[in-house]
Amino acid sequence: NVFIYSIIPFITQRALEHIKVNICSMNLPVTIVGCGAGLSFGFDGPTHHGNQDIAAMKSMPDMKILSPSDAVSSMLSANEAYKSNTPAYVRLDKGRFDQIYGEKDSISTGVKNIIISNEYNIISTGFMSSRSVKVAKMLSDAGYNVGVADVTTIKPLNKEALCDVITRSKAVFVVEEHSVVGGLASSVSDFITDNNLSVSFHRIGLPDKQIFEYGDREWILDLYNLSEEKIYNTIRNSITRENKIGGVF
Repeated sequence: NVFIYSIIPFITQRALEHIKVNICSMNLPVTIVGCGAGLSFGFDGPTHHGNQDIAAMKSMPDMKILSPSDAVSSMLSANEAYKSNTPAYVRLDKGRFDQIYGEKDSISTGVKNIIISNEYNIISTGFMSSRSVKVAKMLSDAGYNVGVADVTTIKPLNKEALCDVITRSKAVFVVEEHSVVGGLASSVSDFITDNNLSVSFHRIGLPDKQIFEYGDREWILDLYNLSEEKIYNTIRNSITRENKIGGVF
């Protein structure tokens, strides 16, 4: 298995034709490691934003997409990619983040229930999973029962595990630091539609637009409603609205 590495927009989009023709068309065991998910390189501006990479890599046949959320799941993702014997993309962040996986945990199922709820659930990936845990605790303090499911394998999705989360939820909120087009939320939405599941669905991500801003990551995330406080407000307001109008968003 060959591992190649670069900053996310360079290795997934500038090299996309090479990935399609030279790797995926022959189903070669090459692992593409991208660094700088979402707005990790905020000070380097739009050329370095990694907000469309999942959409690009999902379109590649036979591509496995791994999106770790902490140091432990990053290490495990390297092992999963190595064992996959197919093209794989590992989406790494930049920096140090809260640990949500234990040393003895596994990511083999691709979906882990960090907080379990039978009412409302956040489905998230990468850096947004640790942020979602904090938001869920804020909502719990406000009297709302909100769980968090971390998706470490975006493609192929573990349909059984995803179905379990969705079918026990009144509403699901997919939170990701990626464009609302083509990311994890799009995969979850397709799954819900294809299986005729009855659940209120919301995507919370970066808008479908060119993000020209550069600067502190937290400042840009707040600008696009992905700070902890703004995610909390979005989910709380949606739940409140649902309760007022009888479960229809």
